[in-house]
Amino acid sequence: MKRKQMMSLLLAGVLSASMLVGCGGGSNISIPSLQKESSEKEDTEEKEEKEEKEKKEQEEVKTEEVTKEEEIIVEPEEEKSETDDEKPSGTVKDLSEVSSYEDIKVIVDNDIALTMEALYADFEEIKGIIPDYKSYIAHKDLVDAFYKEITDTNKLLCLKAEYYATIYARFVLANEKSDDVYDKIDIIYDDIYDGVIDDIYDEIYGGIIDEVYDYFYDGVIDDGYDLANYSEWFESSTEEYGNWMSAGTKVYSDWMAAGSEVYSFWMSLGTSTFMGVSDSAWDTIDKFEKDVLEEIKELSEE
Repeated sequence: MKRKQMMSLLLAGVLSASMLVGCGGGSNISIPSLQKESSEKEDTEEKEEKEEKEKKEQEEVKTEEVTKEEEIIVEPEEEKSETDDEKPSGTVKDLSEVSSYEDIKVIVDNDIALTMEALYADFEEIKGIIPDYKSYIAHKDLVDAFYKEITDTNKLLCLKAEYYATIYARFVLANEKSDDVYDKIDIIYDDIYDGVIDDIYDEIYGGIIDEVYDYFYDGVIDDGYDLANYSEWFESSTEEYGNWMSAGTKVYSDWMAAGSEVYSFWMSLGTSTFMGVSDSAWDTIDKFEKDVLEEIKELSEE
């Protein structure tokens, strides 16, 4: 009897132990190990995500740097092209195009001659449209526009004279021996200041301005004295004389300014080449040329 009870108790103990194991009774031993493995796995995944994010950011920064470098390389090329377009037509854009000072002089003289030829062609056309006082009154706007064409042409020729001074200067510095540069710079005075500048005066102020006066004020306007009532004629005569005076004054003022600019440039260049070719001499040329080209661009945009 006791033996059966003891066997029953023993069997009950074994069953109880089996049930504990089967129901997770031993989980207090295995859970810490599983939590550790899970934590290590999460740490590894976070580390990999962080490394991947840093790698992606580095690649984006590198791409931006490359793009920025490409933009820096492109910009000077565009600026060079724009500056080249600003240069006046008919001018020497590359010193390799000329081999002597005479070559430059020929280009300068031809440019002035062609410019004046075009201006006089327009003058002849206007005279064909306005042969008398009556047609003058009907086409007064053409006369006003022609005065502006004269002043603009004079201004452009003056600016070109300044620009040609830089062409001479560059040719001197690039081709003469350093010891000879100071003396050779005088070609700017001889060919531009005492040459081209005087030619512009003769062609515009002492030339077509006088011819316009003779044709309009002293010609068709004077002939209209007996063709219109006095008050109308007097008003037209006074207005024409005033327009002619204004154009002449502007032409003379721009011509004087150009002469002064060329003279100052020649003097400055002489100072910077007294001891031969120097960086200061090249800087003087670059600055003067830049200012002239900016004025030419502004004139073309008016």
